[in-house]
Amino acid sequence: MKFLIPAVALLTLASASPVKPKPSRTPKPTPTPTPTPSALPEPRICLKICYFEKTDCGENGESVQMGDCWTCCRK
Repeated sequence: MKFLIPAVALLTLASASPVKPKPSRTPKPTPTPTPTPSALPEPRICLKICYFEKTDCGENGESVQMGDCWTCCRK
């Protein structure tokens, strides 16, 4: 009994003591990696004509296969 009263008093004081709240952290923004420019192929201007076989496109063009079709594109 001698130890019961001080133990209860100590537990009461410990449970009644104010608990320090944890400081809220503001989230840090995650840095977004900057995409490096990749080597893009030069755009080609192509005709909308479908040839069934490779054709001669002259000196300013080249014959390019697109699927089952061949067409002429400028270099």
